[in-house]
Amino acid sequence: MKRKLALLLAMTVMTTSLYACGKLDETDKDTNSNKTGQTQAEVETEPEEKVEEPSTPTYALTSVNADGYEYFTGGVQCIQITDDKHPKLAEAIDKQFSDLVSDFNSGVDEMNEDAKQMNEENRKYAEEDPDMEYTDMSYSHNCTVEVIRSDAKIFSFVLYDYLYTGGAHGMTDETGYTYDSTTGELLELSNFGDEQAIKDTALAYIKDIITQSEQSAKDSLFTAGEFTDDYDELLDSSFEGDNVPAYYLDNRGLVFVFQQYAIAPYAAGIITFTVPYEKLEGFNEKYIPEDEFYSVDLSALGFIDEIDANGDGELEKVYLVNNNDEYTICAGDKEVSEKVDDYAYVYGTYIHSKSGNFVLASISGDKLALYDISNGVKKVGELETTLSIKEIKDGEIVLAEANYDSDGVTWGTPETHKYSKSGLE
Repeated sequence: MKRKLALLLAMTVMTTSLYACGKLDETDKDTNSNKTGQTQAEVETEPEEKVEEPSTPTYALTSVNADGYEYFTGGVQCIQITDDKHPKLAEAIDKQFSDLVSDFNSGVDEMNEDAKQMNEENRKYAEEDPDMEYTDMSYSHNCTVEVIRSDAKIFSFVLYDYLYTGGAHGMTDETGYTYDSTTGELLELSNFGDEQAIKDTALAYIKDIITQSEQSAKDSLFTAGEFTDDYDELLDSSFEGDNVPAYYLDNRGLVFVFQQYAIAPYAAGIITFTVPYEKLEGFNEKYIPEDEFYSVDLSALGFIDEIDANGDGELEKVYLVNNNDEYTICAGDKEVSEKVDDYAYVYGTYIHSKSGNFVLASISGDKLALYDISNGVKKVGELETTLSIKEIKDGEIVLAEANYDSDGVTWGTPETHKYSKSGLE
């Protein structure tokens, strides 16, 4: 039997309002007596609602899948707010993902039928041409989420929408969503302050970051040609008039998302640039987070980020770049290069923790190397492993085997490794 997705995101939220009733003491009674000596009735005061201190939302991820379809696979990953201190946020998140599942369901039957018809047509072509190889194919649609920032001020996440309807590859669209943790309001760019000043600042900053980056990073972007404009012109059009790229807030700043083919070929993937809060003109400071633990992926293309890596209040350039048989990690005016096997590729993650600031290099899926960048760049640990990074915590890295299929990723048994300036255990 064919079954569409069924999503139950209803949450029972119980809130208790505490009231403090004002009551006159004996002195107040005497003061408020009338001239005849009769005591006035006690003065009733308006009940005062106890205001909860702002707190960090807690959440869980759930997945639901479309089952029973011959030529379609897919599913939706959803977020649920799991505490009872953020009822408005919980309601807004529930509605967003309920709507998302409803939209998903509305297209499942049609996609399955379209794929069936395409298979029938291709099967006929294969019967007429004995040299043509043919196998049935399925359409797929998967929506996954990643929570980027969760604190007392902001709850932001990214929705990755992958769609495959035949051809060489599918397409992924990345959309950011930023909610006020207390009010549950979905925030727009205008909520962050002076919208035009923010856009102008962001555009100028992104151009400057590209200019300062290694040539290998710049070479990944479009140049003016027969079929496309130069990336600089494409950036201008992305911020022109009412236009603005997708965006969200993280722990460092305002992140702008450029989709596949927006400013670079498909192979470059989705490109993001983070404009630090310190660089944004007209930005509302109430949305700037406290100095807490976070981790963030560095640009896989080698574009620089600006981060206060040594705690002196100034931003330094931080990036990782691949150069043939070696990779280089840069922090400020210091850098370290390491040799790797031919065709090995290295991905970097910046970690801001209580014990310091680090770059974790993941080398071709068989090694992790940890670098302390709190004062220069110093390699402090290395770990041989074929496991993937499942989660990075303050002082701990959780690794596990990642298995990918049509339903997304499933994780094997996790193992935890501690890290600090003393090394990687």
